[in-house]
Amino acid sequence: MTCRNILCGAFIGVCAVVTTANIFAAPGYKPFKHPVVFEPNQGQLAPEIQWMARASGYRMLITADSATFVSVETTGQPLQENGTRLSAAAARSVLANGRETVLRMKLAGSRAWNVNGVQPTGGVSNYLIGNDPKHWHSNIPHYGQMRIAGVYAGIDLLFYDNKGDLEYDFIVSPGANPKQIRLAFEGADQISLDQREGDLRVKTATGAEFRTHRPKVFQETGSRRVEIAGGYDIVGKEAVFKLASYDVKHSLVIDPTITFTTFLQGGAEDIATGIAVDGAANSYVSGWTFSSDFGSTTGSPLKGCKPVTRPNTLCLPAAFVAKLSPTGGILFFTYLSGSDLDMASAIAADATGAYVTGITFSPEFPVYFSSYKRGGGDVFVTKLSPTGSLVYSSVFGGTKIDDASGIAVDATQSVYVTGKTQSADYPISTVSFPGLPPMQKLYGGGSDDAFVTKLDSRGLLYDGYSTYLGGSDIDEAADIAIDASGFAYVTGITFSTNFPKVGPSFGSPRGNGTSTAFVTKLVPGGSGALYSLTLGGGSDEGNAIAVGANGNAYITGDTASAAFPITAAAFQINKPSPQILNGLANFDGFVAEISPGGLLLFATYLGGTNGATFGRSIGLNNLGEVYVAGSTSTTDFPGPSPITPNPTAGFLVKFPPNLNALSFRIYLGAQINDIAVTRTSSRFVSALTPTSIYTTGFRWKPGTNVSDFMNIDGFVVKVEDGPVLTQFNLN
Repeated sequence: MTCRNILCGAFIGVCAVVTTANIFAAPGYKPFKHPVVFEPNQGQLAPEIQWMARASGYRMLITADSATFVSVETTGQPLQENGTRLSAAAARSVLANGRETVLRMKLAGSRAWNVNGVQPTGGVSNYLIGNDPKHWHSNIPHYGQMRIAGVYAGIDLLFYDNKGDLEYDFIVSPGANPKQIRLAFEGADQISLDQREGDLRVKTATGAEFRTHRPKVFQETGSRRVEIAGGYDIVGKEAVFKLASYDVKHSLVIDPTITFTTFLQGGAEDIATGIAVDGAANSYVSGWTFSSDFGSTTGSPLKGCKPVTRPNTLCLPAAFVAKLSPTGGILFFTYLSGSDLDMASAIAADATGAYVTGITFSPEFPVYFSSYKRGGGDVFVTKLSPTGSLVYSSVFGGTKIDDASGIAVDATQSVYVTGKTQSADYPISTVSFPGLPPMQKLYGGGSDDAFVTKLDSRGLLYDGYSTYLGGSDIDEAADIAIDASGFAYVTGITFSTNFPKVGPSFGSPRGNGTSTAFVTKLVPGGSGALYSLTLGGGSDEGNAIAVGANGNAYITGDTASAAFPITAAAFQINKPSPQILNGLANFDGFVAEISPGGLLLFATYLGGTNGATFGRSIGLNNLGEVYVAGSTSTTDFPGPSPITPNPTAGFLVKFPPNLNALSFRIYLGAQINDIAVTRTSSRFVSALTPTSIYTTGFRWKPGTNVSDFMNIDGFVVKVEDGPVLTQFNLN
């Protein structure tokens, strides 16, 4: 599975569980922020930084005497180009003009801070930055709390997570004086009190607001908890606590909560692009991240967004892979980065680890075992172990831009990658590597050709194959799937009237800027196709593909054509929405099924009457039932009563194998970009065999500018086909 043609949503998560007694019930749905995670500096950060905390929309850095909070904002930029993912070149332009906000909280007169981690979560971080393994940092543990003993005489400081908010407690020992505690802020323009709520408000020059809520103050004596009245007072440029009288023979806890106003609405984010699941129900998410974007002032291991005082610099992302447990716990978080833009676009997984692909512009992207880099933006394929360490990493391409969009792995751990290339010297089997002659040796022309490349289990091209796939106009592959016999199934979009076809087609590009989807089934050696067909009525694209055990290929995508080749008894025979809406081509989703020999078995529209619908991803269970996810702007999307209310963007639907009905539909109020479906290896499968569907995507933060892609939150939602919904919010 892969994410196709979209900037996707952000990452790191916690879960809220919603259970329904009936498949058509509408449960309550309450998302939570992700937990704050604390990470020690083991060489991945500047030496003066002791610890780092990951919170929602900002990061906190701990030094010997302070906590520094860092967030990055950008000016609003469009998220999409005509509903499709920004190109790598466009993304480089969009990511400019990053604005860094830095606020430093010190404890005036405190002792040197000595931090200890408390409550390890079991998760780890891996920083694979650059191509020198000596500079990589792996297996850095995550903790749920940081304790700093003796910041003042008899007073400890504890940082911890509370449902996604960063809290800190001052624990005052019996007889110790809480008046020692004085909060000072460097980088603040104004410090004030909210007279109504009692909160401490700290504003910065960039307009961001740091707010610590009125503290909860209490003592615990045995099983009793005694609340103590308390609040803030401002003395000069410092904040202190004012407390009612209390029993000095017992410990006292002063418990503020930190939130950010502007940070949470404009902070840099993590962009999730694909999801895969292994046989143990662990999920792997790929993407690119701005989360450690601390800029040059804070010694981040990542490139980050530079302050506005440094013009002509880019806010550059790093690729990442994260592994989540079946209940949503973070098992690892691995960065893959060089000095330039690096974006992961798709991911696959098996029992031996995760396989991720994307594009890199970095000349020193981490490479392990092999590199065929030629220039421009290049394809990378990286395999990570089950703990997130590097198994191999290959970079390859031609002299122009090469961009991967889909990845699949077979039973021998061979990896198949597809995407688009502008390079007439992209590495093709008979040009650079031995092997069978490819299906298409030469670049077809236009601005892009699709490509298909197979790497062996070592990440090498030599024992695989590589071929172009395209005609004289634009051809872009979106996704790839592999069957048990080694046939590769590829879908995408073509504008070429001479796209390489084998067997019958079902609609063809007519030139003049019209497109169709294509579906190609390559033979195991890559030297030809069992079938290669175009599919559509004009203005069509294939976005995702899956293959069943019977060799049938299932494709989803979108079409603006009323002449799409819909089959009899389809769920929706006629195009549900008008072809033109508000003067523009209006798209509906489609789902199609192709036989092992290339015949169109079933095809249906999918959409409502008053908006656009896009099929983004597709998956199958052992019974051949079909799951399709995507986005819709219609208010009358078809199907049974939704499991979740309020359709605002994302949908997940289930079809029977012949695509003639909808079994259920789920709305998630967000953009769904990729799904992964578990399949049991048992030969004895019944309707009672559970299927888990994992989806990933993004939503805009409530109340923020939807034209600003930095204002997005991501998620992973696990759906048990029963159903039980489990949401992992990714910020």
